[in-house]
Amino acid sequence: MNRGKHMGWHGRMMGWGHGPGPRWGRHGRGWMAGPEMDEALAEALGIEVEQLRAARESAFAKIVQDAVAEGELGAKQAERMQAWHKLRPYLQLEALVARALDMSPDQLQAALDEGKSLWDLAEE
Repeated sequence: MNRGKHMGWHGRMMGWGHGPGPRWGRHGRGWMAGPEMDEALAEALGIEVEQLRAARESAFAKIVQDAVAEGELGAKQAERMQAWHKLRPYLQLEALVARALDMSPDQLQAALDEGKSLWDLAEE
């Protein structure tokens, strides 16, 4: 991956789980995600929420396409990322991560609130 030019494809993807210690806030997707943020951004930009969402989808597709063109992602990886991007709103990520770590979502949140990262919990 060409990290000198930019942060790498997963640094550009605002995806969940691409770094230690993500926090879940409202809607299980982070403190700056969800309908309230979409509404606030659209209002600040003077556009409709649907226009904002369409722009986000277009930007995501371009980032993935550029990463493939630059050799940072293979075609199969890009396909998987696009599928994940479409499925992500329907998944309860904190429940999936908690299950993978053999914890309840409440136990996982408590550990994160104590300052532990997902990396710490995975090592434990």
